[in-house]
Amino acid sequence: LKQGNKRAMLLFGFANPELMQVDNLHLSNNTPKIGEEITFSFELNLAITKKQKVRIEYIVHFVKANGKPSPKVFQLKELAMQPGKHSITKKHAFKNLSTRKHYPGRHKFEVVVNGEVKASATLTLHL
Repeated sequence: LKQGNKRAMLLFGFANPELMQVDNLHLSNNTPKIGEEITFSFELNLAITKKQKVRIEYIVHFVKANGKPSPKVFQLKELAMQPGKHSITKKHAFKNLSTRKHYPGRHKFEVVVNGEVKASATLTLHL
């Protein structure tokens, strides 16, 4: 599921991602510093006919020490949702952890719904 395999999504009963759209992806700060956090928000529009299972994730393509991006998938929600528009907001911290050190550069955010990338935005992380 985390890899977005379409067959696995169908086997687990998730709705068709072609009936879903992400609008108005907004990052609260496009130039945060290492150690800070940002808030990102978007509107999920479900053009489904009845309540269905939805898996919402986001991917951050972190810049590594060698300057190359390395994607990390974070799960936001997995639940049955009604048709219509849903506003979603989440915070993400760029604090150094024992498992992840942050480096300055362009980081890409992607919103994934039922295994399909629906929106993306970039930010530049500073020291």
